[in-house]
Amino acid sequence: MINIEILGKFYDNHSLSLINRQLAIHLNKCNDFDVFLTPLDSANPNCSVDLNTLKLIKKLSNKEELILDVNLLAKDHEYFSIGSLSISPNNKILAYSCDVQSRRLYTIHFINLADNKSYGNKISNTSGSITWAKDNKTIFYVKKDPQTLRLNKIYKNSLGSNNKDILVFEEKDEEFSCVIGKTKSEKYIVINSHSTLTTECRFIDSSKPDSDFKIFSELLISYLI
Repeated sequence: MINIEILGKFYDNHSLSLINRQLAIHLNKCNDFDVFLTPLDSANPNCSVDLNTLKLIKKLSNKEELILDVNLLAKDHEYFSIGSLSISPNNKILAYSCDVQSRRLYTIHFINLADNKSYGNKISNTSGSITWAKDNKTIFYVKKDPQTLRLNKIYKNSLGSNNKDILVFEEKDEEFSCVIGKTKSEKYIVINSHSTLTTECRFIDSSKPDSDFKIFSELLISYLI
């Protein structure tokens, strides 16, 4: 049998509902792990590695750390809803979004995970989604039209830049909405502009958040038959 050992870290971010608590708390746990790749035929030393047999074996489980108690955040509000939570690539900053008006208009907040203190920065009237660039300080997010609530503008904001919002894309066609996210490899950040039957995509390298988005899929139209 041929084993290839890789030592790394796995961050497990999850929520936990507690008795007598109305809302969930969010936890963060770091595990060191070993990865073993096992060949399809262990009797044949020349066979190729079957990636489908990838096994993740945890080596060390550290204690869970409380990163967000939604009950404390919600105690002074009649309505409170978490949109999303996203931790920076270096696992040092938590960004979360919340809605306190029940209009699905979310405000993004930032917490330093080293001391669990707020950065004081906040970004209002967003869709709630949060996409980190690899520089660990720039996030991309979507804002809504204040009247129709259509997802029509994508901004970026860099921590330490006086909370300045920079518009990177605007979808002016009222039949279209836009969203932003990362590819599975996290190498690229992608803007998807779409209507019911049409999609257009733009991208940048996630390690270069100040670069211009480039089109790689122009107005792909789907037909219903």
